[in-house]
Amino acid sequence: MRRLRAGCLVPGGTGCRRRRQLEAAMLKSIQYRRLLWLSLLVVLAYCGLGWRLVDLQYLSAAAIRQAYAESTLRENIEAPMRGDILDRHGATLTTSIRLYNLGTEPPMISPHQARVAALLAGPLQMSQAELEAKLTPVTNMTAKGKTEVTPRYIMLKREVSLEQLKAAQAIMRTNGFGFDLKALTKTERDQLDWLRKHGVQVESVVQTRHYPNGAMAGQILGFVGSSNVVYSVGRPVVAAFGLAGIERALNSKLAGVPGYRRVARSAMAEVNEEYLPAIDGLNVV
Repeated sequence: MRRLRAGCLVPGGTGCRRRRQLEAAMLKSIQYRRLLWLSLLVVLAYCGLGWRLVDLQYLSAAAIRQAYAESTLRENIEAPMRGDILDRHGATLTTSIRLYNLGTEPPMISPHQARVAALLAGPLQMSQAELEAKLTPVTNMTAKGKTEVTPRYIMLKREVSLEQLKAAQAIMRTNGFGFDLKALTKTERDQLDWLRKHGVQVESVVQTRHYPNGAMAGQILGFVGSSNVVYSVGRPVVAAFGLAGIERALNSKLAGVPGYRRVARSAMAEVNEEYLPAIDGLNVV
């Protein structure tokens, strides 16, 4: 080292050249090591990407397709109306009344839940405070640190009559919610349009059996029960079936045939709808 340093005092000396050569070799070695690590990281990244592609295309393809289909496909079973039982003069002895279960999406209604609750309290015969509490979404923090708004969907009220349903939908469609339409942005107008069209949604339809004459001829007419029945469309639906009397003896005629509605949304927002209407049951005289 002493000879090398001494040589560096002389310009162009042998020691200086050797030192520069050593420094250049060390620098090149460091550059090679960095390049090697960088290449290794790039190779690992491509390997991870390749594995992910294999996983998506082959290993998890079926599960992913199933999840996508479930998220874009909606099926509703339409229960048929059970037939009436009439006397020989055409007077109704037994009939079915159709009732509706109503739902909505609180995140889409916020922050207008107070106005919507005030409008729907009358037609749905519910207290405004109860409705507003149902329509108010809650923001939670998930375990992964992400914000989540719940509930996404609620059952607004069960077994609502047709008159109540029509009144609720009419008041939503015709109300401006106190907004100045000219002052609204496009996003606000879209939300208002959604409120008018989809603020009250029919979740499902149920039936209740009604006997206008009370218990008269009850042993002959019989009565019905209800249970989940799986029809040929492959989905269970709550259906009424006869347990005694005429209701049981002629159940196959009174029951009818269910229908279904299948709506699929593509990635391009196209809607493909398949609809098979229910066939109502026959009347028995």
